Amino acid sequence: MSTNPLRFGVWAPVHGPRAAHQDTEEPYDASWERNKALVLQAEAVGYDSTLIAQHTINPHQEDLDQLETWSSAAALAALTSRIEIIAAIKPYLFHPVVLAKMALQIENISRGRFALNLVNAWNKPELEKAGIGFAEHDDRYAYGKEWISIVAQLTSGERLTHKGENFDTPLRFGLSAFVITRETDAEAEQAHQRLLALAAQDAPMKAIQRANTDPKVVMMQTMQKSPRVGTNGGTAAGLVGSYDTVAARIREFHAAGIELFMLQFQPLESEMQRFAEQVFPRVRGKAALLKTSRG
Repeated sequence: MSTNPLRFGVWAPVHGPRAAHQDTEEPYDASWERNKALVLQAEAVGYDSTLIAQHTINPHQEDLDQLETWSSAAALAALTSRIEIIAAIKPYLFHPVVLAKMALQIENISRGRFALNLVNAWNKPELEKAGIGFAEHDDRYAYGKEWISIVAQLTSGERLTHKGENFDTPLRFGLSAFVITRETDAEAEQAHQRLLALAAQDAPMKAIQRANTDPKVVMMQTMQKSPRVGTNGGTAAGLVGSYDTVAARIREFHAAGIELFMLQFQPLESEMQRFAEQVFPRVRGKAALLKTSRG
């Protein structure tokens, strides 16, 4: 059972909607202005963390806007005061010495609210079009392991001659999930079916994404087993239901060791607000703790 506090985060809309691109309730907008407003709203209503995914080109459709991760993370670090900022990083795109310096600077700007999300790459064109090449699955993970061992030591203030065997960290666990929650399970499922129908209209875009993705990536294997809403596991976590149903599911995950829930919503601003108002009190308040201990 996790002894760490329960925390909630939200995915920044760095490349538009997470569930469906044909949704009139959430027009495509991956601009800096929208991302800034979203993160400030998330901080104001009580979210603990935000994740800024990294892509050099939009993974769904190349001519669509794509927010740049690291300059945005630095700006958000200066604009916010409490929320944790997690920046994704693909090791092949940055030398570890350069990245460590950037990370330390943002850590300083944020006064200790910065973290890394290591992603060993799945979208082939990003690396191929940069002239880097797209290595095999296991080779990418081996490269990422060596890369993070260097970054870990440098960000700890060490001077080193790299030997590739000094990296060690405590394990802490998070979960990515798309949330759909309403007063009742039936209302939540109705909203779920609406998004599934809209997502079906994105079939041509998704076909391009599948063609560009390494088939060995576990995330994509999971998503193709059955229809899902959202990315990076989406609704596979089962956070679709009434406020009480979703709260109970979150408490179960937390008891199993999940500390940080990195969440996706659509429409993003209104659903993020709904979750904060309805689910936060059910999992963070005294009543939720009493219910868990008695149940």
